[in-house]
Amino acid sequence: MAHPASRSAFTLIEAMVVVILMSIIAVTVMPALNNLDKARQGAAADELIRLLTQARALAMASGRPVGVSIDLEEDAALIVQISAAGGPPTPATDPMGQPEEAVRFAEQYSGVELVAMTQGDGASGSGAIWFRFDGEPQTRAADGALVGAFTQDATVELSGSKVVTVRRGTGLVE
Repeated sequence: MAHPASRSAFTLIEAMVVVILMSIIAVTVMPALNNLDKARQGAAADELIRLLTQARALAMASGRPVGVSIDLEEDAALIVQISAAGGPPTPATDPMGQPEEAVRFAEQYSGVELVAMTQGDGASGSGAIWFRFDGEPQTRAADGALVGAFTQDATVELSGSKVVTVRRGTGLVE
């Protein structure tokens, strides 16, 4: 008696069940992934706000110019200060006296990038947002030399259309 050959293919019904199950999984997972991206973008914007607010507070506490240097190509931000009158910008120090580390947004907030920056003098691209002793923002050259007060609000745009603004007259970070 001959045994029937074993089948090695899926039936149409089996294939349809698999497609339906994959569709249900995709529909339920995609919103969760979208929420994760939004959470990362929000956390990155909050971190940038924290850095700018900390720089403003340090300037007011120390009486020295303190700013946040923003490098768009490296997706990095670093708190910097001018320790001596006429001196160059150097990384600020943490409470333990160690130089501050740059926040690397693309590494620390996967998928989030620093997209654009408009400085307080209207220039765009990488640069620094500085605060003076009373918390008012100011524009400085790359070597730390004072250029003047902000003529407009400064903005930093992150991926996902998140924008952090430093107000020209007050230094308010939002």
